[in-house]
Amino acid sequence: MDLPMNLAGISAAAAAGWTWWIGELRGCVPRRLRTLMSPSTLRLDISSDSVTLRRSSRSAASFPLPLSGQDREVLTRQLRRRRAAVVFDAGRALVCLVELPLAAERAVAAALRFEVDRRTPFKPGGVHL
Repeated sequence: MDLPMNLAGISAAAAAGWTWWIGELRGCVPRRLRTLMSPSTLRLDISSDSVTLRRSSRSAASFPLPLSGQDREVLTRQLRRRRAAVVFDAGRALVCLVELPLAAERAVAAALRFEVDRRTPFKPGGVHL
């Protein structure tokens, strides 16, 4: 009966050792090379019943809505480390029509960035137009 508990302890120690070893190896790689090797943007796909976090085309984790405390911590930790793109269904988007003056015709992109900055809590550089 004592054997499964020992295996669990050994497994946890091995996982901790592996995490430490990978961190040490990662520290040996120059920072510039590390940034080139890691994906730069996380993608959050939000649907009516779940949030899916994609780090690459092969790596995805799905969290049911409403989020549990543990899931919220995992997402928060991941989002602090990298840039994120949030993707959701068009039917769930908030739409706001903006009328631009005729003088803005020459610089529509700049006028839209100004309106995004004025009307939303997002930074204009972080919004895809």
